[in-house]
Amino acid sequence: MKVILTGYIKVPLVELENVKKHLDSHIETTRDEPGCIEFNVEQREENACIFDVYEEFEDSNSFIAHQDRTKNTLWAEVTKNVERVYRIDGLKSPLP
Repeated sequence: MKVILTGYIKVPLVELENVKKHLDSHIETTRDEPGCIEFNVEQREENACIFDVYEEFEDSNSFIAHQDRTKNTLWAEVTKNVERVYRIDGLKSPLP
């Protein structure tokens, strides 16, 4: 069963340029992961600090592997103060 994450991140204004600097690399790395079907992060025109997020993975295992991989990355460090508002559908069990 596919796992789909939808929602947004809200970036503090003082950290916006740094997050944008590292976003393309995060997207590219994630899209190359096994089981990633689609991964999009798009900045809103009306509010530059909000980015809409859409993630689609083949199954719970590939989604959890993505979550585990990102925990100790530069992206995790750069976005540690980012507010995340997500809905996750299709996940068999809660995230560890």
